Amino acid sequence: MTLTSSLDQASSTIHDAGLRIQSLQSTLDGTKRDLAQTQEELARLALVLDTYAAATEAGQPAEGNQLRLISGALAAAAQSLTKSSDALRDDVIAGI
Repeated sequence: MTLTSSLDQASSTIHDAGLRIQSLQSTLDGTKRDLAQTQEELARLALVLDTYAAATEAGQPAEGNQLRLISGALAAAAQSLTKSSDALRDDVIAGI
C-alpha cells in the first residue's frame, strides 16, 4: 500500500467518523428536546399532585378527573423517557 492510498483511506475513515458524530449529535439534540418536554410534563404533574394534596388536606373529596390527569401525565412522561432512551441507544449502537 502506498503512502497516498494510506492517506486516502485514513481520510475516508475520518470523514465517515465525522458523519457518525454528526448523526449522534443530532440524536443527542433530539433527546435533549424530549427530556425538556418530559421535564415540563413532570412539572405539570407536580402541580396537579400539589393541588390534589391541598384538596385532600382541606377535606375535599378527590375528583376522578384529577386522578386521571395524574395517571395521564405519568404515562406521557414514561413514554417520552422510553422513546428518548430507545432512540439514543439505537443511534449509539448504529454509530459504533
